[in-house]
Amino acid sequence: MTCESCVHQVTIQNEDGISLTGKELDFFCPVCFDQHLQVATLKSSQVCACSCCLGFLIDSISLGSLIGILRAEYKGADDKPVMMDRTELESKFNCPACFDPMYTHPYHGPGNVVLNSCSQCQLNWLDAGELSKIVRAPGRR
Repeated sequence: MTCESCVHQVTIQNEDGISLTGKELDFFCPVCFDQHLQVATLKSSQVCACSCCLGFLIDSISLGSLIGILRAEYKGADDKPVMMDRTELESKFNCPACFDPMYTHPYHGPGNVVLNSCSQCQLNWLDAGELSKIVRAPGRR
């Protein structure tokens, strides 16, 4: 992103490590509805992220690889286990790419988070902070 007053490049990075580029896409955020998703980077993966809610869209294969890498690299203390918020299972989103309803389900790995997945596009939506919960969750690294 570019600062309007000094024309320098500014990188915005959230707690999950996503860096927004400011380049808007034709996809809209499934949570905010009226916000364009932006090209963003997360480690060596390219994702689509919302500058408003900081959620992001990532393909299934990249997500699995990324979780493995981030969990292996994490050297901090494990978070204490928490119960999954079952009310999140009631959320209904449409895929930003194909507009079909996304499947809302528990992530079946560490972290007790709820994911939204499109089986047709093989895309996953993670809310801000969910990747960090998976990375810091107790369990085998």
